[in-house]
Amino acid sequence: MVVGADGTADSLPVIEFAFRQASLRGLPLTVLHAYWDAVAAVAGLRRVPENLLEGPDVEDLRIVLSQSVAGFRERFPDVDVSLRLAHGLVDEVLVRDRSWDLVVVGRHPVDTVSRVLIGSIADAVLERAHTAVAMVPQASPS
Repeated sequence: MVVGADGTADSLPVIEFAFRQASLRGLPLTVLHAYWDAVAAVAGLRRVPENLLEGPDVEDLRIVLSQSVAGFRERFPDVDVSLRLAHGLVDEVLVRDRSWDLVVVGRHPVDTVSRVLIGSIADAVLERAHTAVAMVPQASPS
């Protein structure tokens, strides 16, 4: 089972849903953060070997990912959790591994500007996934 995490407070209900489902189903949980860098994008690289992307920026992402699960490990001690950074577009990374039993993503409200401009990652995952997808709605901005 995998959940996409972007490191924001808005993703906490999504991560909590994933922990709860992993606990109920007795499944391990991968909390995944996808990242993309401008150098690779300009070079036209869609996938960069993970071992070539080390450094302070990647370490900062590891810290953000660790912070995003703070407290959930204690609340769900039965869940075997792994944290993973993956280089690439979020929707591609979340559907890349076909072994997951469930992919959990957040769904931003329809009225958010970014959703209008770049589309919905949740929709892209739903269209391309080879397994069940859970979309957890996120609150509308006030």
